[in-house]
Amino acid sequence: MTRFSSLLASALILLLPVSSAGAAAPEPAALFEAKTVADRDSTLTALEAAAPTDPASAYAAGAGQFFTGLEILAGGLHRHGFESPQSFILPLMRLPVPDNPNPEP
Repeated sequence: MTRFSSLLASALILLLPVSSAGAAAPEPAALFEAKTVADRDSTLTALEAAAPTDPASAYAAGAGQFFTGLEILAGGLHRHGFESPQSFILPLMRLPVPDNPNPEP
């Protein structure tokens, strides 16, 4: 019985630093579940800070920056009245941008 308890104690000691390190890093899914831009930006900042030690945080931060860039691009295209081409040559430009009846110049 003492051998089992010593193995259990060793496993607990080894796993304790892993679980505490995971608790300090933000959850990558929180970036995509944010309800406001401020929440998304604060989560993105936390993910970027955790990126050197956690590859999943670095990947999530990069994906978040990419999708934030697409969101800003789509907003700008809508503001200026962009019409999506029906061409297969530029698949990225086929973003679902709704028509704007009063575009800015």
